[in-house]
Amino acid sequence: MIGMERDKGPRLLGRQMEQIYGSRGWHHPWQIFALVREWPEIAGPEIAGQSMPAYLRRDVLWVYVRSSAMMQYAQMQKPQLIEAVNQRLEGLAISDIRWMLEPADLPEPVVRDWRPSGPAPDPEREEAFRRMASTVADPECRAALLALWRSFQRDPGQEK
Repeated sequence: MIGMERDKGPRLLGRQMEQIYGSRGWHHPWQIFALVREWPEIAGPEIAGQSMPAYLRRDVLWVYVRSSAMMQYAQMQKPQLIEAVNQRLEGLAISDIRWMLEPADLPEPVVRDWRPSGPAPDPEREEAFRRMASTVADPECRAALLALWRSFQRDPGQEK
């Protein structure tokens, strides 16, 4: 961009998305995304397993819960949850949490054990890619690159 220095080097995608959302005035939806992503750590496994942040209206967080019993339990935890949300998420200050039963028409999330289809990639090409990726210092990143490469080696004629 003109008049702006370009930051050279790798940058985290999550940080990039946060900056894009902020620059476009989409900070409010980004806060909900961040809140949903962090909800298990904020609320703990017991509450998070039975609830999900729905939306923010002004400084009130509305949360879906699966049952009235969980709603009652979560209500007793409200002061700690408000404090945890305000401490955990930068730039988000809520004053209240309100609970509502999860709508009956929401579909259950589908959990699939995804595995790439099609034949295995050519061993020689895979070895060449492994040598090229060996320059990546982080082993987790290297493994992720290899997995991504493998997913793109499927036969182009196959349905995805």
